[in-house]
Amino acid sequence: MGITSQNTIYLLTGLFGVVKTVVTVFWLTILIDKWGRRQLLLFGAIGGSITMYIIGALVTSRVHSSTPTTSSLSSEGIATVFMVYLWTCIYVNSWNGTPWVINAEMFSQRTRNVGQLNASLANWLWTFIIARITPNMIDGMGESGYGMYFLFGSVTLCGLAFVWFLVPETKAVPLDKMDRLFEIRPCSKAYSTVMTELQTDNFDRDEMLGKLDDKSEHA
Repeated sequence: MGITSQNTIYLLTGLFGVVKTVVTVFWLTILIDKWGRRQLLLFGAIGGSITMYIIGALVTSRVHSSTPTTSSLSSEGIATVFMVYLWTCIYVNSWNGTPWVINAEMFSQRTRNVGQLNASLANWLWTFIIARITPNMIDGMGESGYGMYFLFGSVTLCGLAFVWFLVPETKAVPLDKMDRLFEIRPCSKAYSTVMTELQTDNFDRDEMLGKLDDKSEHA
């Protein structure tokens, strides 16, 4: 970002944590049930990829500019900080916690322990890999590592394709209907189809109970 002041770096890091905490509360109390899981993941993939590409472009612009490195932020640095915070808001509201909600909803009682275990293993494995290779990407993917952001933006777009074709909405779907939910294609219509079937089943059940009550009264 073109700064050398360690105090400024500490301040930006602290603000990063504050922003992430506030947005997490907003996601937890409002967005996850209002927007649903699939919509948040799609939104996060699109917004996350766009912000990553912009950050990469800003870092590229900075390293190729003639502006001297100072203890204060340049215009590119200010824009980069803003985009990093914006990316954080998008990520926290989508891919940070939403996959854990889906994992908690989609597995049956018989497979829940194994499913959650593998989800945790995958999360920590990729966390380790990214933490391990990030310094190498910064050193090897262009000056200041601007190529890393383009890579992350492209991977995020892959997440968009994954959700669009393979992940249906799981909000308010009963556990015994999850197999049916994941059978329906395309995924964009799976949720509405299952909810319509549930309404039909409930109507038929209520109608049957009503007939039984009528027979009991006549008897």
